Amino acid sequence: MLLFNDRMTMMFAFVLDFRNGRVHTQLDSSGLLQNDEHRPVEQDVRAFYTVFHRVIGNAVVELFLEGREPIDCEVVIPVNIIPRNPTEAVEEAVEAFMRQQE
Repeated sequence: MLLFNDRMTMMFAFVLDFRNGRVHTQLDSSGLLQNDEHRPVEQDVRAFYTVFHRVIGNAVVELFLEGREPIDCEVVIPVNIIPRNPTEAVEEAVEAFMRQQE
């Protein structure tokens, strides 16, 4: 399942595991997007990398679909990944994005 923000500048990928009743995040298939009308802005970068680094840090990820109960997403992180402080990592990503915009 692919989810996009309203401006189509962020995409998050999930795998629905109906057999086991789970949703798995797919960070490697998720990302920031550019299209003919919109480019990512600071708010997009901040939102995307907040989810990214919180998932890496094994935080709870919930999908909110209008009119539905929140859905918890299972996060499986390989053992060779050492999570960073999400707040610091997000700020670094935003700073790098802002430098690219200059």
